[in-house]
Amino acid sequence: MPYLRRYTTLRLLIPLFAGIVVLACLKTAAHIEHAADATRQSQAAQDAQRAGDAVQGWIEVHRDALYGMAAVFNGAAPLNAARYANAARTLAPMAGEMLMPPVAFVTPDHRIRFSTDRSGDLAAGKAVNHIAALQPLLKQLASAPVGQITIGPLFANPRGGWSAYLALAMRQRKQPGVLLTLVDFQDLRMAHADNTPGLVLRLALQTSGQPAEFVAGPALPTPNALFSIDQAYSLHGAIWRMYWDVMPNYAGNQAWSQARLLALVLRAGGIVLAVAVGLSWWILLGLLQRGTRRERELALAHTQLAQSEHHYRSLIDQVPGAVFRCEIDEARTMRYLSPAIEPLCGCTAASLIGNRERTYASLIHQDDRPLVAHTIRHALISEELYEIEYRLQRSSGSTCWVFERGIASHGVAHTRQIDGVIIDITARKQIEDQLREARDRLEENVAERTAELQTANEELTHAMAQLVQSEKLASLGSLVAGIAHELNTPLGNTVTVASTLAQKVEEFDHTLNSGQLRKSELMSFVQSCTEAAALVQRNAQRAAELISNFKQVAVDTASTRRRSFNLRQTVEEVLSTLRPQLKHTPHRIELDMPETLVLESYPGPLEQILTNLVTNSLAHAFTQTAKGEIRISAVQRDAQTIELVFEDNGSGIPPQLRKRVFDPFFTTRLGQGGSGLGLYIVYSLVHGVLGGRLTLASAPSGGARFEIELPCIAPHPQPTEASSHVF
Repeated sequence: MPYLRRYTTLRLLIPLFAGIVVLACLKTAAHIEHAADATRQSQAAQDAQRAGDAVQGWIEVHRDALYGMAAVFNGAAPLNAARYANAARTLAPMAGEMLMPPVAFVTPDHRIRFSTDRSGDLAAGKAVNHIAALQPLLKQLASAPVGQITIGPLFANPRGGWSAYLALAMRQRKQPGVLLTLVDFQDLRMAHADNTPGLVLRLALQTSGQPAEFVAGPALPTPNALFSIDQAYSLHGAIWRMYWDVMPNYAGNQAWSQARLLALVLRAGGIVLAVAVGLSWWILLGLLQRGTRRERELALAHTQLAQSEHHYRSLIDQVPGAVFRCEIDEARTMRYLSPAIEPLCGCTAASLIGNRERTYASLIHQDDRPLVAHTIRHALISEELYEIEYRLQRSSGSTCWVFERGIASHGVAHTRQIDGVIIDITARKQIEDQLREARDRLEENVAERTAELQTANEELTHAMAQLVQSEKLASLGSLVAGIAHELNTPLGNTVTVASTLAQKVEEFDHTLNSGQLRKSELMSFVQSCTEAAALVQRNAQRAAELISNFKQVAVDTASTRRRSFNLRQTVEEVLSTLRPQLKHTPHRIELDMPETLVLESYPGPLEQILTNLVTNSLAHAFTQTAKGEIRISAVQRDAQTIELVFEDNGSGIPPQLRKRVFDPFFTTRLGQGGSGLGLYIVYSLVHGVLGGRLTLASAPSGGARFEIELPCIAPHPQPTEASSHVF
C-alpha cells in the first residue's frame, strides 16, 4: 500500500538523521576529551621533570658537600678540627634552602678524625667498625677511582625510613682516608612535600648488589591516583627510579575537568537534541499513520466480528448440551441460551431468554429447587466452579435429568452473572438405576452363595479331617503289618528251638530211664540246652525290641505329647518300623546325623513326617530307579535351630508341580491308592505344631530334597491349632 511505504520511508530517515547528529556530537566530544588528556599528560610530565630536577638537586647537595670538604684537604696548611669546621660553615650557604648534610673524614684505621656531626654515628672520634652498612662501601672504595662518589647499601634508620652512606675516596699522601655523608631519604620527602601539589613521589633505589627498594613512598601506586609518570637516572653507581603519581588535586586537572564537562555537555546535549527531534517527528508520523490504520482496522474488525460470531454460534451448536448465561436472581433470568435447550425441556430458547414466556427456574422440579438454590449460593460465596444434577419438568409433563456446570463471572458495569452448560443425563440415570437394582440382586445372590460355600467348606474341612485320620490309620495299619512280619521271624525261631528242645528232652528221658546214660550224652544234652536257651533269649530280646519300638512310635503317632527326645534315636525308631517295607526292595536308607541333637518338641508329628516322606519316595521317586537311595541328615544351624534334610536320588518333582505338591488332594496317582494328603500333612505339621519351615528343592543327585528347619524348642500350640491337626 502506498501510504504505508511512504510512512515507513519517513520513519527510516528519522533515525538516520538522529544518528548522524549523535555521531557528530560524540566525535567532537571524543576529540575534546583526547586533547584534554594529552594536555594534562604533557603538563604533568613537565611538572614531574621539574620536581625530578629538584630531587637531583637534593642529591647534588650531598655530592657538593663531599667535593667541597675534599678541597679543604688540598690546602698547604695542615688540617685540624677547627679548619674542618670552618670549611663546613663556609660551604653551608651553597646548599641554599636545604640543610648542609654532616660530612665526616674516616682514616684508614676506620676511625672518624673530623666531622660536622656532633652526636650521631658520624661524630668525631668514633670508630665505624660497628656500622654494618659501611663495611661493603669501604671495601668497594678500596678499588674505586679517585674522585668518584659511591653510594653504599640501603639500611633502615631508627626513624623508620631508609638511609644510605655517600662516600668519596681520598688518596692524598698527607692524609689518606674517606669522606662520608649520610643520605636520609625521609628528609627528601619532608623537603619536597609541598613543592608540587598533586604529584606524589615514589622513589625506588637499586644500589650495587642489592634489589631495588622503595625509599620514598610505597611500591604500589597511591590510592586514587589518576596515572603515574616514570623517570629513571643512573647516579653514583645506583639506579634512581622516580614514579610521580598524579592525584585528583593536581593543578592541571582543573582545565581537564572543564574540557571533560564540555565534552559531556556536548555528548548529552547532542543525543538529547537528536532524540527529541527524532521522537517528535516519529510521534507525528505515528499519529498520522495510526489514524489511517485505525480506519482500516475498524472496517476489518467489523468483518472479523461477524465471522467470529458465526464461528462462535457454530461451536455452541456442537456442544452436547445447552450453553447459557443468566442473571443472579430467583427466576434465573436468561441473557443467552443456546437452541439445544429445546430438546431438554420442550421450550424454545427465545421463550426463556428475558423470561418472555416463562422462567427457567419454573422448569426445575419442585423437590430439587432448594438444592439448586443452595449449590449456586455457595458457589457465589466461594467464587468456585459448581456442579449439580437435578430434574427438569418438560412441557409435555415428563421429567428429565440434567447435569449443570457453571461459574460466576463479571459482566458489563461490574454486574455478576453465571456462565455454564446444561447436559441431558437421563440415559445415564436410567443406567445407574438398573445397575443399582442389579447390585442389590447380586448382593442377595452373594449372600445365598456365601452361606452355601460356608456349609460346603465346613463339610470339606470335616472330610479332610476324616481323610487325614484315615491316612493316619492306614499308616498305623501298615506299621502293624510290618511289625507283625518282623515279629514272625524271632517267634518262629523260638517255636523251632522249643520243639527241638522238647525232642531232645524226650530222648534224654528215654536214655535216662533205660540206665544207659553215658557222660558224653549228658554233656551233649547240657550243651544243646544251653544253646537252645541262648537262641530263645536272643529271639525274645529281638521281639521285645521290636515291640518296644512299635509301642513308642505308636504312642507318639497317636498323640501330641510334648517331650524332650534325641533326634537320631527317634529317627532310628521310625526307620525300624519301616524296615519291613524296604526288606523286599533294593532301596536303602542312609542316616547321617550326630547323636547329640536334642529337641524339646513333639516326636509324634515328626515321626509322621518321616513316615510320609519315606512312603512318598517309595511310591513316586523310584518308579524308574533300580536301586534307590534315601538320605536323612541333620545339623545344628545355631543355638535355636536344627536343619533336617530328607533327599532321594529318584526321578524328582517337575518344576511345574512344585507349587502344588503341598496342596490337599493333589496326587499324580489318582485312582491308584493315593489320597493326595501325604505332603499336605507334612507341610501342615512342620509349619503348624512344630513351628518350623519346609522348603522343597532339587537334590544334587537329581531327586527331591526337603529342607526342614525345626526350632530346638517347639512353640506351644494354640487351642485352635492343636485341634486342627490329627496325628
